[in-house]
Amino acid sequence: MRISHIQMETAKAFGVPPQIMRGRGRLGAHCNARNAAMWLSWRVLKCGHSYIGRAFCRDPKTITSGIERAGSLMEHRADYRAMIMRLRRQFGNEIIKELTVEAEGVVHDVIDELMPAFLDSVIEGVTRRVKDNLV
Repeated sequence: MRISHIQMETAKAFGVPPQIMRGRGRLGAHCNARNAAMWLSWRVLKCGHSYIGRAFCRDPKTITSGIERAGSLMEHRADYRAMIMRLRRQFGNEIIKELTVEAEGVVHDVIDELMPAFLDSVIEGVTRRVKDNLV
């Protein structure tokens, strides 16, 4: 998952244009959505403030302020907190799906890599036992 996905989904959930995530607008609804996306990027993706700042075209201090503002709004506005928690669950579920698909691919790769050697070993062992029994 990428920050750009969090930006798009957060903008959609808040009913604001996605371009405001990187824009300079100071309209309250835009700032609240942007701060929510910053907070989600920080909490869900565990990104640093500098990395988040590049995605939002902001300096790290502004990211810190945005994250703190989102935290404050979550404490005082149940509707804002509910929206962010719903998005957080959604992103968490998406990450779990991505990891599951990735893990399945790794398992298949390991099996594909190890199976021929394993089968050769089994065949060699069976052949040796058969020969030992014949002698």
